[in-house]
Amino acid sequence: MNSATHCVVLGTATVIVLPLVLAVFLGWTPPLPRRDSGSPRLLAAVVAAGYGAVVSEALPRLVGAARDVVVVGSCVAVTLAVVAFALGIAYDRTSQRSRPGDEAAVRGP
Repeated sequence: MNSATHCVVLGTATVIVLPLVLAVFLGWTPPLPRRDSGSPRLLAAVVAAGYGAVVSEALPRLVGAARDVVVVGSCVAVTLAVVAFALGIAYDRTSQRSRPGDEAAVRGP
């Protein structure tokens, strides 16, 4: 991606996503479609890890850092993306356990 795309993605994520994540971590409960879904803080952790991946990928490239710093930033971004994926699975698992009557759909026939 070029610098303009990095700026747009980073700016959009900072303006839209970061305040919502911080509000959830500070105790605000967002109006989720299903109230019996998993923990909003776990979902906010998923989004925060994704935001961290975007920042660690874009920031070294935007400031024109050395190649080694860009490679480390990319490695950190991949690690945070894997963490976000694992937290997303944990969120999905906890929300499935909290739904009564969905056990048959989860286990299969």
